[in-house]
Amino acid sequence: MKQQANRVCLTAGRVDAFTCPTGKPQAFLWDTDTPTLALQPTPTSRKTYIFESRLNGATIRINIGTLADWPIEKARTKAQGLKMLVDGGTDPREVERDQQTAAVEKKAAATGRTAAAALG
Repeated sequence: MKQQANRVCLTAGRVDAFTCPTGKPQAFLWDTDTPTLALQPTPTSRKTYIFESRLNGATIRINIGTLADWPIEKARTKAQGLKMLVDGGTDPREVERDQQTAAVEKKAAATGRTAAAALG
């Protein structure tokens, strides 16, 4: 991953003060404590924490959540967990898809059992 010039220790004051420059669709403020974590404001003033890393030569960028829903320390912890998956060779996006698929299958199975019980 290339070295980002816009890297500081994310604090509440810095996060609140950072805005998207006029005329740009997005900007990034990278954390020094957790190098894979960044704040991404948009021109509409929405601020989101993102995780970015590289796996098998490809860049992975994952939306962690909005500033309103994620305190800085919680976002750091999430980014560190995602980084551990990537360091182990696992794509966190695939893990999320697998979890969603399992939840859908579990719900479908429960619905099927309920329908069978109603008929039987």
